[in-house]
Amino acid sequence: MTEFTLERDGFVGVFYPGTRRPGRAVLYVGGASCGRKMTIAMGRYLADAGFSVLFLGFYLWDGLSKDMWRIPVDYAERAAQWLTAHGYEVCMAGASTGGGYTLLSASLVPEIRGAIGMCPFDHVFEGMKMLGKAPHCSVYQFHGREIPYSHFDIVKDGWPEAFRTARRAGVSLAGFMRYGYESAFLDPASRIRVEDIRGDILLTTARYDIMWPADQAVQRMEKVLRESSREHRLTVKVYDAKTHGLGVGELGGGTKLAMRLMGIRPALAQQARQDIIAWLDHWGEEKETC
Repeated sequence: MTEFTLERDGFVGVFYPGTRRPGRAVLYVGGASCGRKMTIAMGRYLADAGFSVLFLGFYLWDGLSKDMWRIPVDYAERAAQWLTAHGYEVCMAGASTGGGYTLLSASLVPEIRGAIGMCPFDHVFEGMKMLGKAPHCSVYQFHGREIPYSHFDIVKDGWPEAFRTARRAGVSLAGFMRYGYESAFLDPASRIRVEDIRGDILLTTARYDIMWPADQAVQRMEKVLRESSREHRLTVKVYDAKTHGLGVGELGGGTKLAMRLMGIRPALAQQARQDIIAWLDHWGEEKETC
């Protein structure tokens, strides 16, 4: 196991070497509100399956910002460069917000040669905070420049009015986040250019995502990718369920609330994990061998 610090390495993470698929490694990130413990719990099944996995913090980990705005894509770049320098070909993987960060990073960083987006979104949005003035900036930045972003129209007059607007529209508290994304204008400049990813791509979603419209986002990304001239494989897995918890590891203890909020169905989550492992076993191979 190798630990990385922001001061010494330029990113925060922990690397577990494995023996499955030598010379290939997974760069794994968690989702929103995921610190070190949760991130490793979500992706531990990949290390347990024998893959080499570098768990990467992009915020909330010790040493990183607790704010969800201007998060550097540079962290993924430096981690991927470290893996490449140590002889690994890199596939990045992430769930939910981490799925979006994964696809964005893979579209910008040439060392990332594959991407798994689990329940991801396909546009970058503005950074958010629950209290005080809005930051009025992007969630992400790269090499010191903000990534173009879309705005949440529903929160322009503050959170109390946003909740009242949703309630008048008949939206429950559980459906508020999805409503916020569905009611927003998607600025074309904020679209993640998944067609620029330099390797195989796996996208997973539920038929209806209960947290945000990942189902719609995956449809849009699939259309873009099918119409592009990419030579790499694209795999899209749509699971017939209402959930947000696909492809994450078994979460227990204090994470049971997260399981309930994401609508995790253990059997379905296990199937998604098995599908991801099977995909990784063939990631990067020639199309005709798969």
